[in-house]
Amino acid sequence: MKVLHVGPKNYPPAHGGVEKVVFDIIENTNNIDNYVFVEWQQPNNENIRTLPVGILNQIKFILSSIKLNNIDIIHLHKETFIPHSIFLSLLGRKTVLTFHGCGWRVPRWPWYYRIIIYLLDILACILVSKIVFVCKEDYRHFSKLIFWRKLYYVPNGIEVNKITCSDDVTQCVFIGRISPEKNVLRLIEMFSSGNKKLTIYGPFDKHDPSYEVKVMAAIKANPNVMYGGVLAHNAVLPTLATFNTFYNISFSEGMPVSVLEAASVGLNLVLSNIPQHSDLEFPDAAYVNPHEPHLQRNFYIKSIKNKEHVAANYSIQQTVDSYKQLYNTLIGKP
Repeated sequence: MKVLHVGPKNYPPAHGGVEKVVFDIIENTNNIDNYVFVEWQQPNNENIRTLPVGILNQIKFILSSIKLNNIDIIHLHKETFIPHSIFLSLLGRKTVLTFHGCGWRVPRWPWYYRIIIYLLDILACILVSKIVFVCKEDYRHFSKLIFWRKLYYVPNGIEVNKITCSDDVTQCVFIGRISPEKNVLRLIEMFSSGNKKLTIYGPFDKHDPSYEVKVMAAIKANPNVMYGGVLAHNAVLPTLATFNTFYNISFSEGMPVSVLEAASVGLNLVLSNIPQHSDLEFPDAAYVNPHEPHLQRNFYIKSIKNKEHVAANYSIQQTVDSYKQLYNTLIGKP
């Protein structure tokens, strides 16, 4: 079987959750030849190519690769590629589209933009061969709306590991894309007093350069907070292990891989009280209002319960097996 993945910004990952998920799926699939089309410029080879600019050019590029490499399944990631997935499905190509979050849930986008995205999401759920949601809340929403079609819920997974984190409860961390919806400025404010220290890792959002200026100014003004830069994908777990508590008080999420990674090494969790977090059902998690984040719960040691919860419910092998089953369904293989 040959599968073409379209949508990660880079490969191997150096950006965020979607990239990490695609990487882990490919690394853990046997008997499948995987090809990847990325959005950002990087060195290319036979299996990894950079997409051209423009929807029509990208569709032509994908169709050319399908013919050249005898691709069986095109697996597109993110809402950005809804037009591509609809067109390919209408051409009779076996297409999977995974929603790693829904843009119409992001408050900072204009209302008309969110309506357009929502309508495109509905069209995709009706027309694309197979639709997958990584977020249970999104899956519930569209399953009720598109009740006559089977949609799929496949949560993100990560590799189970033997790493355990620090018992020093003063050491706190955030890893993720630094953007307004991640609520990083309010997160920094949470560490304005007290003895806890926060380290922030991750790339800044390219859509709003002014946000980087505001965040760096807030970090400079707060002695309890520091910026650690961008981590390579293989440095994330060892870095997390040096901390005790992971914070993510975002306004919106798909299914946050960084939360799974943090829990997998035993970190306690402080999360915003949105369904995308509470649906994960972690035993050692404190939930806060992202608009007024006040922490009411104290942690004293690492959380072995969180680590066990990840291993039982969110292993990458479970994710891979679900996608394999979906691929086999598409090609008519039992």
